[in-house]
This record gives sequence, structure tokens and C-alpha cells, in this order.
Amino acid sequence: MTVTALRQADHAGYPATAAGAAPKFEVLVDGQCPAGWDETVAQFDDANYDQTTVFTNHGWGEARMSRLMLRQNGDVVAAARTAIITLPGVPKGIAFLRGGPLWRRHGSPVDVSLYRNAVDAVRAEYSVARGHHLVMTPRFNPDYAPVEAEILKAEGFCVKRQSADPYRYIVRVDISEKEQMASFEQGWRRNLKKALANGFEIALTDRQEDLDTFISLNRRMLARKNFLDSGNVLTTPQLILDMPGPLKPKIVLARHEGKPVVGAAIVFAGDTAHYLFGASDDSMLPLKGGYALQWWVIDWLRREGFKWYDLGGESLSDGLRQFKRGLVGKQGCVLEGNIEYEYDGSVSGRMAAEVIFAIRSAKRAYMKYLNR
Repeated sequence: MTVTALRQADHAGYPATAAGAAPKFEVLVDGQCPAGWDETVAQFDDANYDQTTVFTNHGWGEARMSRLMLRQNGDVVAAARTAIITLPGVPKGIAFLRGGPLWRRHGSPVDVSLYRNAVDAVRAEYSVARGHHLVMTPRFNPDYAPVEAEILKAEGFCVKRQSADPYRYIVRVDISEKEQMASFEQGWRRNLKKALANGFEIALTDRQEDLDTFISLNRRMLARKNFLDSGNVLTTPQLILDMPGPLKPKIVLARHEGKPVVGAAIVFAGDTAHYLFGASDDSMLPLKGGYALQWWVIDWLRREGFKWYDLGGESLSDGLRQFKRGLVGKQGCVLEGNIEYEYDGSVSGRMAAEVIFAIRSAKRAYMKYLNR
């Protein structure tokens, strides 16, 4: 039976309170969670779009999503938004939690036991109570992803299948300009110097006309590269409109002689900036505009006090892989993320999960064929 009632949970085995007892949490599920989910997400340093309502509803739909919060002394200390994926007519399936649970509240000391407690609550709700096959993917962060992965392994989660796009390219941006330049691979640094000589005008913008220009550039780029259009960039206006202030994407545009030639939608979520969407004009290629744009973004992030800049994956593209590796350089990190840690629920849940994974593999193979 689905657990939606407010519960008191004692979590044995975790650090004791001053009174010597294990900490008590209220576990709130679905309708028990207070309104304003995305506003709550924005209060965590490990905030990311995979845990927001606006972004996940585009991919999964609200009907598939379930919410869970841990509250202690009246404060939300952990949160998880999980997609429930089932087959037609089959009640059991996969509970898929990507980029969560959130557990590093802004301004609070880092307490790893909160992550353990959140994992325990998620497993109790979706695997034990509901019987789903639970799949969790830690957030891509060089400081905490390894810690979260070790906890999941210790809690009985295991990796059963290989990711289609396992690597995440993350630039360290809290170093000096000189250190940053020295960090780049030689070829990337050489192309950057050529780009800077071309005199780009680059700025962060929130004007509607610049947003329209960015989307138009993205459409032309996808057509040029013959990529199948997923339409995700078209959600950018909705994200700007509906996301709470700290999570709104911002547009960076580079112009050459007054003409927009390359752009990016960047998300400044928690302690990490994320490259969300890109766009470029045909004329950008000989001008090396992408190099100048990323250099400008890194400089802006440094001044704003960020530590990490997540460039995303490589989408099995050799050119994209080479560009991102060169940008990450010596100081950054190629993180083996996007790893799915699985925990078996009921037998029927596990059987349904294998069918769902097989369907997903077939879809990915078809997409790869279309984008060949």
C-alpha cells in the first residue's frame, strides 16, 4: 500500500543526539509535502534540475512523479523527487531517483548522516512499501559524488548495467586566471588565443529578443549537425518564467561584429554552475567562438564565487569529447558519473524493471542510429 501519511522514523545506527537517542525525522510523502517544492530545492547547495518540478515534468509528467521530504525540528533537511515508471497494467516497476536526494542545506554544516537517512527513507518508501525496483544516480559533484556512491554501496545498492554516457566533464573555476589558462590542454589554449584575437562581444542577458536569438541559433546548429531535435531547448522560456530566482537559467551570447554567433544557457544551481543548452552559427567555426564564450563564462563564475562548472556529458561525440577534455584540463575533473545504483524491491518489480530497461536500450540504439 502506498505510504502517504506523515510518519515518525527512528534511524538506528546514525550519530546520536545530545540525549543519546538516534535522531528523529518526520518523513513526508506526496500530499503531505508542503507547497513550493522548487523553492525548497533552491535552498540546497546540491540543488539540480533533475529534482525540480518544472524540469522533470517536461520529461516525465507530473502523474509519474513522487515527492519525499525529511523534516527535523520543523525544518526540511532532505528531499527527493522520484519518477515511478511502470508498464501498462503492471503496478510494480522502477522508482528512478536522479540527482538526489538533496541533503546539503545552504548555510548548514555538511552532515553525511543526512544522506544515509534520506536513502533509508527513500528505500523504505519506494522499494519496501511499494515494491518497486529502486534506481539512484548521485549528483555530479567531484566533492560529494564519491561519498554518496560509497554510501549506496554500503547500503546494498549495486551497479548492474553500463551507462550510455557515463562521463561528466567538470571545470574547476575557483582558481586564478593564470592557473586556469595553464590548466587547459595545449590545443585548447591555442584555439582560445585565436578566438580572443577575433574581438567577440560577450554578455549575460535576460532580454526576450536575445532568448529568441539563442533558440534560433540552437535550431540551426542542430540542423547543421544533423542531430535529432529533442525540443528540450524550447523549454528555456518556461524555465526562466517558472523556476525560482536562484534556479532560473541565464543566457550568454557572443557577438562578432554585431552578429550573434554562439550562445549558452547556464544554470547557477547551488554550489555548481551547469551548462544546459548550447547554440552556434555556421560562421562561429573558423572564429573559434565557443572557446571565447567558455573563457568568459569561467571568468564570470570565478568572480561570483563558484567552485565547479558542469559541462555535461559527451553524447558519444568525438568532437565534443575533445573540446570538453581540453577545457577541463589539469585542474578539472572527468567524473565517472551517471552511474545507476540499483536496489531490488519485490520480485515483480525486478522483473518489470528488466523489461523497462530493455525498452530503454532499444530506444537509445534507435536514437544513436538516427544521429549517426
